[in-house]
Amino acid sequence: MGKSMYYLNSILLASFILFCSGCKDLLDFKEELCDGSQCFNITTFGGNLESRLGSTTLGYSYAIYYDGTLQKWGQNGQARRSQDGNAFDVNAINTDMNVGSCAKSITSIATLQVLKKNNLPVTTLIVDYLPTWWIAGSNVNMITFEDLLRHTSGFRPSSDAVTYTQIKDGIASGISTNNYGQGNYQNMNFCLLRILIPILDGTFDRTNEITDQIADNQTIEQFWNYLDTEIFNPLNIEASCNNEHDIMYYSFSNPNGNGFEPDYECERLGGGTISMSASDLCRIMYFAQFESDLLSSDMQSLMFSTNRPLGCYSNNVNASENWGGQFHHNGGVGFGQNRGAEACWYSFHNDVVVAVSTNSAGGITSNGYMDINDLIEQAFDDAWTP
Repeated sequence: MGKSMYYLNSILLASFILFCSGCKDLLDFKEELCDGSQCFNITTFGGNLESRLGSTTLGYSYAIYYDGTLQKWGQNGQARRSQDGNAFDVNAINTDMNVGSCAKSITSIATLQVLKKNNLPVTTLIVDYLPTWWIAGSNVNMITFEDLLRHTSGFRPSSDAVTYTQIKDGIASGISTNNYGQGNYQNMNFCLLRILIPILDGTFDRTNEITDQIADNQTIEQFWNYLDTEIFNPLNIEASCNNEHDIMYYSFSNPNGNGFEPDYECERLGGGTISMSASDLCRIMYFAQFESDLLSSDMQSLMFSTNRPLGCYSNNVNASENWGGQFHHNGGVGFGQNRGAEACWYSFHNDVVVAVSTNSAGGITSNGYMDINDLIEQAFDDAWTP
C-alpha cells in the first residue's frame, strides 16, 4: 500500500466519523481503556494537546495511534509564514518537520535490526566493527553497541562530534574508565551508529581505506538507504534529511520575524536531522513496539525495557506516575535567534502512542511547562475521567 493510499484511508476515516452521527464515537475508547475507577478518552487527549500547543507554538501537528491505526490527528499554524513568502499551513499527515533527537529512536530500531541479522547481541564490542584505519584510543575496546544506545559509552568530546571526521577523532581520543558506564547524553554515540550500521549491513567496506570526505558521503548514503529499505518503505513512510518541503522554523517570541530554512544537514544523521510528519513518526514508534513489521519480539523487549530502554527513556518524570510506565524521546533543534523546532513521541502504558512536532522554539517553556514532555504528559493525565 502506497503512502497516498495511507492518506486516503485517513481521509476516509475522518469523513466516516463526521457523517456517522448515529454511530458510537470511534475515537472514544472509554470502554476499552479503563484503569480501575477511571477511563481514558483519546478525543479528550487530542483536545488537550490542541489547547496547550495552540498557546505555546506558532505551528504544530500531532498524531495518535492505538490498536495499529491512526486514531486522531490535528494541526494548527503555518509551516511557512507570510513574511517569508509562499506561506502554507501545517498538516499532521504530510508536513515533514525536523524531529531532532527523536531520530535516535529510529537509529536504535535500525541498530537492533542489523544486530539481529548478524546474530550479534547488543553487548557486542564496537571495536571489531570500526574502520580498520581508524585509531582506537584508550579503553574504546570496552564499548558495546548497548553502551552507544544507552549513552553509557564514556565518550566526552570537547565539542559536539557529529561529522565523520569528528567521530573518528573522538574514537582516537579514547575514554576514561571513570566515565565508562556513566550516563552522559552525547550525539556522538548515535552518529557513530550511522557509520557502524552500513558496516554491519555489508554495504561499507571497513578494510578499504578512503578519504574522510568520501567515507562520510558513502556512509550517509548507505545509512539512509538502510533506513529507507528497512524502516520507511515497509511502513509507506516518506522522510528526508534536507528539508525538501521548504519548512521554516521560527521563534515563538518573535512571530513576525523571518524564519530559518535549513538546507543540507544529513551529516548529522544517526543523532538527528530527519524530517517527517507527526503521523509518520508516530507510526514508526507504534509499529516498533507493538507490531512485528520492524522488530522481533526479543528486540522489542530490549528496546522497550522499563529498567534499561535503548534509544528512549522511561519513567524519569513525575507526571503520569499514577498510570504506569511510559517510553519517550524528545528532540529540539536550534537555528539561532531563538528559532527552532521541538518534537516528541510518547508510548503510554495503555498502548496509546502520540507524536508531536512544532516549528517554533521558546513558547512551551515560557508558558509554564518544563518542556514538551511535560506538556504531553499533562495532556495525557487530564484525559482520564471517572
